[in-house]
Amino acid sequence: PSPYAETAFSIASSHPNTQVVVTSRSLKLVEGINGLIASNVLKNIEVRALDESHLSSFADKTFDIVISSFGLTFMNSPEESLKEFHRVLKPGGSLIISVWEDFSLQHLSKFIVNEMRATGSMEDFVVFDTPSSVLDQLTTYARPHAIENMVNQSGFDITRVDHETARILLSGGNCPSEVGVNVATLPIRPFLEELEKTGENKNVFQDAKKAFESLLQDPSLVSRDSCGNVVTTLPSRFKLVTATRPFKDSDGYADELSDTVPKKSHRKVF
Repeated sequence: PSPYAETAFSIASSHPNTQVVVTSRSLKLVEGINGLIASNVLKNIEVRALDESHLSSFADKTFDIVISSFGLTFMNSPEESLKEFHRVLKPGGSLIISVWEDFSLQHLSKFIVNEMRATGSMEDFVVFDTPSSVLDQLTTYARPHAIENMVNQSGFDITRVDHETARILLSGGNCPSEVGVNVATLPIRPFLEELEKTGENKNVFQDAKKAFESLLQDPSLVSRDSCGNVVTTLPSRFKLVTATRPFKDSDGYADELSDTVPKKSHRKVF
């Protein structure tokens, strides 16, 4: 499963009286998290296969906190997702969103391309669009105030904006080995798919995996953190936005806290 699910497991483990709900459109991710839940014997966490823009299975004003870990970039309708986040949050509840501002992945992709060229498995790479188009999509909210304006327009009050850096996890912990090559090839994924689709190289993803294994030997690109996990050597920048659903919404009336959830049970959705 995604390493971002670690946030949910950390909260569930540290706060046993908190009910944590993880949502994802990926059935593979849902299955992986369910396996981790079973192996960790956690009773206060569940995972549901849901599109974040359609949270109709949750009642209004259900959650105390909603966390979106780099998810808006991949959502079909981020505006609709924010509306749903607003709806399921209790008045006074917190929304925490993280979005990428830049990526260090292009250095990894460049190494993989050069390695594949050297073996003849990507001779016609130049006929496709440039990798920057994919990176632009992943950093949609890197523009100043882009995410802040969208959050405000969805009815939230922004309380804090932080700019942080992180080295991207490639393997280790609960992160399967295939995650690393998938992450490293994100900027060139359309090109690899095109090569496979046209039949120019039906084994292109296996070749990319071999190139990734060579990449792991280059300390200028990858290294190990204090826990022994394989991470990118160069950090990437991200923005962390914290906002609240106000007690008074656009109609001017104060909302009442939902009584559908026991007061002793705090709920969070990811």
